[in-house]
Amino acid sequence: MLRTITRASLALASLLVFSTANVFAQGTSEFQELPLGGTASGTVAAGQQAVVVVNGPMDLTLVSLNGDADLYVLETDGETVICASENEGTENDFCPVPAGQYFALVLGFAPSSDFELRSTESGGSTDGTGNGFDDLQELPIGSVATGTLDTGEQAALRVNGPMSLTLTSIAGDADLYVVTPDAQTVVCASENDSTQNVVDSCEVPSGPHAAVVVAFAAANFELAASAVGSGTTTATDGSGTTTSSTDSGGTTDSSDGGLGTTDSSDGGSTGTTDSSGTTDSSDGGVFPETESGGSGGGGASGWLFVAGLGLVGLLRRRRSA
Repeated sequence: MLRTITRASLALASLLVFSTANVFAQGTSEFQELPLGGTASGTVAAGQQAVVVVNGPMDLTLVSLNGDADLYVLETDGETVICASENEGTENDFCPVPAGQYFALVLGFAPSSDFELRSTESGGSTDGTGNGFDDLQELPIGSVATGTLDTGEQAALRVNGPMSLTLTSIAGDADLYVVTPDAQTVVCASENDSTQNVVDSCEVPSGPHAAVVVAFAAANFELAASAVGSGTTTATDGSGTTTSSTDSGGTTDSSDGGLGTTDSSDGGSTGTTDSSGTTDSSDGGVFPETESGGSGGGGASGWLFVAGLGLVGLLRRRRSA
């Protein structure tokens, strides 16, 4: 499938990628292979490309040690782009590689960018994306997830629409996004900008999706799932007054401490509240939380999914607005 590269600053660079397709004319034998578990390092100037051959399935992570380099995976014809990860600056780039042989291309955007390209085992998804979507824990209708994120951290849950999602940033600033399982399309983005008791909401279309919470300031939050049309939410935009929500399990007033508490036995980071009002954190919390550029730890699959979407670069528009 031919993907359209959308990054605005890529206009000239994309010509370099596609106009030099004859570089690949002699086939994969002309390029060094990056094996599973290996790391390739180098330096690229603006407009320069570094190319290796990879044999999927595997996951690729590009670490820009300085400058700004982006990652692309191409069919062996050198023309068909199957993945483009274009995070700006030194944010990590990620691409899942399906089964088969491909080119991995690192393209420089800064005057000089030192990079490392790392290959790891596929995220283990059974939906064919290889990005860890199937490993995300599910947030069913009538449930609430609570958590804490530091600035720049992201967390993801699997949801099955149709449903309504309501994200309450009790403190700090977290935003809500609903994305497709292949991590390629944002179907809803709610980006209310405040630091106290702000509410973001999204309607989830029919079928499986991922609900992604991104912290733009360190945030304590609650993410509630309700049946479409069964709940209403009222909130102020930072004055700290009443926030309430109604879901399929009844009405809960956040003035009494919120929709549920989190059991600190799992580190205090996350928990889920079902429609009966109880909290279950025995599984270590529902959100696989990691830093956007981190190694993942216990939440590796969640990081793989979010990193595959490239949210940091996508959402930088809001920061600069």
